[in-house]
Amino acid sequence: MTANEDEVLRGLVQQAYEATSAESEFEVEAGLREIMSRAGRGLIAFSAGSGKTSALIGATRRPRTFSPWMVYGSSPHTKDDSDSRLNTLVARTLDGGYSCQPKEGRRVSFGRNHHDVHIPLGIDDRRVDRECGEVIFHDGVWTVRNTSKVPIRLGFRLVLPGGEPLPLSQGYSTLLVEGSPGRVHALELCVVGRDHAIPVARPNDDTLEPRSWPLTSVERVLFVVLSQRYLLHEPQPQPLSSRAAAVLLAELQPDAAWTAKRVEHMVSAVRARLANAGVPGLTREEVGEPVGDSMKRNLIGELLKSATLTPADLEQLRQERQAVK
Repeated sequence: MTANEDEVLRGLVQQAYEATSAESEFEVEAGLREIMSRAGRGLIAFSAGSGKTSALIGATRRPRTFSPWMVYGSSPHTKDDSDSRLNTLVARTLDGGYSCQPKEGRRVSFGRNHHDVHIPLGIDDRRVDRECGEVIFHDGVWTVRNTSKVPIRLGFRLVLPGGEPLPLSQGYSTLLVEGSPGRVHALELCVVGRDHAIPVARPNDDTLEPRSWPLTSVERVLFVVLSQRYLLHEPQPQPLSSRAAAVLLAELQPDAAWTAKRVEHMVSAVRARLANAGVPGLTREEVGEPVGDSMKRNLIGELLKSATLTPADLEQLRQERQAVK
């Protein structure tokens, strides 16, 4: 780094301190990490002739938000860093990002009016409220409260307008806010726990494969039949009924004594196995009454999401069925 570039960086740091009052929620430490990170990657547009730099993160003008793709921490694997950042909230959207440490009563808002909220969301979509909701730290837990007029989806749950706030678990969560037809706006949240480092950019790391679930050959055939409408990408697919699945399975495997009762028993066994492994939405307590097909849909959703079932399984089943005929 040249002497001129070093002087420019010092000036940016000084501006950040001068622009930040004691009441401001701008995190100087995060801003400095961003400045130094970009300097190290050579992303500062420096002109030796004018001695000027391009705008980095707009922290001096709008200190409450910054780029959602910044490096939030430089040492994600160290124990000291994880302990000191316990319950730190990191939020990212298409329109911006935010990070803050926990403090009793701390409030972080999100919505369309990027001038008055901490986290901009759906800033070009008039169906999104100016303020959709807020994340508040209380009694050692971050909670989400809906301040808009439409429900917000949090995993399998709905955060209802005027309802009680829902707690965020440590790790990653995603809030989905419906906007104009065909548009859904996502707010990605991370609550740092003892086993979760602050998010950092990892462009060169190996990609982690999804965790697929072991199925016996009989179980795989059963679930391919049950979920064939999903594998065919039908609009608003539903699982086959146990009776319909038993009929198709009996055609495919006439000597296997398939019945609707056997289908139900095998589905229950796989569902219990995955529920014991920590997959949510597979018990009556979680989905509530009336249960209907909710647990079966959630089970099929997990098998598809984890790539345990793929369209290739359906093609293989077709070939086997043709061979039987």
